[in-house]
Amino acid sequence: MVYSKAKRSQIGQYFESSEYARRVKLIWALMMATEDLTFLLADDMTQAFRAMFPDSSISKSFSLERTQTRDLTILEIASFIESSSTKTKKK
Repeated sequence: MVYSKAKRSQIGQYFESSEYARRVKLIWALMMATEDLTFLLADDMTQAFRAMFPDSSISKSFSLERTQTRDLTILEIASFIESSSTKTKKK
Protein backbone atom coordinates (compact mmCIF):
# COMPACT_ATOMS: atom_id res chain seq x y z
CA MET A 1 0.00 0.00 0.00
CA VAL A 2 1.45 3.38 -0.98
CA TYR A 3 0.03 6.43 0.76
CA SER A 4 -0.91 9.60 -1.07
CA LYS A 5 0.73 12.89 -0.07
CA ALA A 6 -2.44 13.90 1.79
CA LYS A 7 -2.40 10.66 3.79
CA ARG A 8 1.32 11.10 4.51
CA SER A 9 0.61 14.57 5.87
CA GLN A 10 -2.16 13.18 8.09
CA ILE A 11 0.12 10.40 9.33
CA GLY A 12 2.88 12.93 9.91
CA GLN A 13 0.79 14.41 12.70
CA TYR A 14 1.61 11.30 14.77
CA PHE A 15 5.25 12.23 14.96
CA GLU A 16 7.15 15.10 16.56
CA SER A 17 8.75 17.57 14.23
CA SER A 18 12.19 16.92 15.72
CA GLU A 19 14.36 15.02 13.25
CA TYR A 20 16.11 13.25 16.15
CA ALA A 21 12.81 12.07 17.66
CA ARG A 22 11.71 10.85 14.23
CA ARG A 23 14.96 8.95 13.76
CA VAL A 24 14.60 7.25 17.16
CA LYS A 25 11.07 6.16 16.27
CA LEU A 26 12.16 4.98 12.84
CA ILE A 27 15.00 2.88 14.24
CA TRP A 28 12.63 1.24 16.74
CA ALA A 29 9.86 0.65 14.18
CA LEU A 30 12.16 -0.83 11.56
CA MET A 31 13.89 -3.01 14.17
CA MET A 32 10.50 -4.41 15.13
CA ALA A 33 9.67 -5.06 11.48
CA THR A 34 13.00 -6.65 10.53
CA GLU A 35 13.06 -8.85 13.63
CA ASP A 36 9.46 -9.94 12.97
CA LEU A 37 8.21 -8.64 16.32
CA THR A 38 4.51 -8.02 16.67
CA PHE A 39 3.59 -4.35 16.52
CA LEU A 40 1.35 -5.01 19.55
CA LEU A 41 4.59 -4.91 21.55
CA ALA A 42 4.84 -1.20 20.73
CA ASP A 43 1.76 -0.47 22.84
CA ASP A 44 3.71 -1.33 25.99
CA MET A 45 7.16 -0.07 25.01
CA THR A 46 6.47 3.60 25.71
CA GLN A 47 5.77 2.84 29.37
CA ALA A 48 8.58 0.26 29.53
CA PHE A 49 11.15 2.77 28.22
CA ARG A 50 9.99 5.34 30.77
CA ALA A 51 10.28 2.80 33.59
CA MET A 52 13.70 1.55 32.45
CA PHE A 53 15.16 5.02 31.83
CA PRO A 54 13.32 7.41 34.19
CA ASP A 55 15.96 10.15 33.96
CA SER A 56 16.15 10.14 30.17
CA SER A 57 14.62 13.03 28.27
CA ILE A 58 14.40 10.73 25.24
CA SER A 59 12.28 8.14 27.06
CA LYS A 60 10.05 10.91 28.42
CA SER A 61 9.32 12.15 24.90
CA PHE A 62 9.20 8.71 23.25
CA SER A 63 5.72 7.63 22.23
CA LEU A 64 5.19 5.06 19.51
CA GLU A 65 2.34 2.59 19.62
CA ARG A 66 1.24 -0.07 17.13
CA THR A 67 -0.64 2.15 14.67
CA GLN A 68 2.17 4.70 14.60
CA THR A 69 4.75 1.92 14.22
CA ARG A 70 2.85 0.45 11.27
CA ASP A 71 2.34 3.81 9.58
CA LEU A 72 5.95 4.91 10.05
CA THR A 73 7.25 1.60 8.71
CA ILE A 74 4.98 1.76 5.65
CA LEU A 75 5.95 5.38 4.98
CA GLU A 76 9.66 4.62 5.18
CA ILE A 77 9.38 1.56 2.94
CA ALA A 78 7.30 3.56 0.45
CA SER A 79 9.86 6.37 0.55
CA PHE A 80 12.68 3.90 -0.05
CA ILE A 81 10.85 2.32 -3.00
CA GLU A 82 10.08 5.74 -4.48
CA SER A 83 13.69 6.90 -4.17
CA SER A 84 14.95 3.61 -5.61
CA SER A 85 12.62 3.84 -8.59
CA THR A 86 13.62 7.47 -9.16
CA LYS A 87 17.30 6.48 -9.20
CA THR A 88 16.53 3.63 -11.60
CA LYS A 89 14.62 5.95 -13.94
CA LYS A 90 17.55 8.40 -14.04
CA LYS A 91 19.94 5.70 -15.28
